[in-house]
Parts: sequence; C-alpha cells; structure tokens
Amino acid sequence: AMLFLGERVGWRRMSAISLGFIGVLMIVKPSVSSFNLHEMLALLIVLCVAGRDIFTKRIPARIPTFLVALGNACFVTAGGAALALVQGVQWPEPWQWGLLMLAACFLSSGYLFMVATLRLGELSGTAPFRYSIMVFAILSGVFVFGQFPDGIAMLGMALVVTAGLYAAHREAISGNARRTAP
Repeated sequence: AMLFLGERVGWRRMSAISLGFIGVLMIVKPSVSSFNLHEMLALLIVLCVAGRDIFTKRIPARIPTFLVALGNACFVTAGGAALALVQGVQWPEPWQWGLLMLAACFLSSGYLFMVATLRLGELSGTAPFRYSIMVFAILSGVFVFGQFPDGIAMLGMALVVTAGLYAAHREAISGNARRTAP
C-alpha cells in the first residue's frame, strides 16, 4: 500500500504489520529443506491476493461493491477450475452439495465484506487482520483434524491477534484525527 497506493504508514502501524508477519512465521515455521511445489504455489497465491487487494483498492467507487466481489469470485473459480484440470475432479456426494452451497454463501459474504473493507479502510490498517486467517486455520485443525499447535505456534497466534488489535486501535485513532482535523 505504501509503494503502490501512496498510503502513509507510521512506525507504529509498520511495527504491528511486522509483528503479525513474525507471528505467522512462528505458526507456519517455514524451512528451506521442506520448500517444494506446494509452498511455491502458496507463495504465488499470496502474491496474487496482495495484487488483487491493490487492484481492488484502485477500482472507482462508482462501480458497485457487489460487482467487484463477483469479479473476485469468478477469478477464484477460474483458479479452482485450472487446479481441477491438474488434480482431477471427484463428483460430490448429494449431502456434500449442501455443504458446498453453505460454503458458497459464506465465501460470497466474505468477498462482499473484503471489498467493502478495502474501499473504506487503508490497506496498511487492515493488513494485520489478514494474518488472523492463520489463527482460524489452526483452530480448524484442532477441531476438525485433532492437530494441536505447539507453544511456538501459540505464541505466534498471540502475536497475530495482538498486532491486529493494535492496528485496529491505531486505525481508529488516525480515523478520529482525520475526522476532527480542520
């Protein structure tokens, strides 16, 4: 956001973003020895998401949020279709269609909220909240797969949550300052 959108980011917000990123690294624990095609794909996806956020921020406000969210959904659907060509397709069972429809509803509303957030807030103020997805992924791992995080991952989650809350606090302060400025 600083480089491509000219957003002003102070040392406090930059510290929150950095702390959140360190927290994510503590959760993921990347290593050179385990780096493979899957990690490369994940890195490529992260770069695409960052590009999408910058592109979305630049879309004029006259274009409806719903249309922008629909465009995001179509882009992700095209990516999923491309991966299906590589991995193959397995037809879902009838009960799984219901879960897929429910997931589509959550994903659609998530896109709408994401686009609205990108349009209303500064990217640097919302960035630490992107890291919060790691916390939800780990909680899903615990409740769905029975995998429990170690102490370092727990500390990383605490950093992510703390950075997100601090960024929200700083965004509220700067938003109040902008509203009260003469």
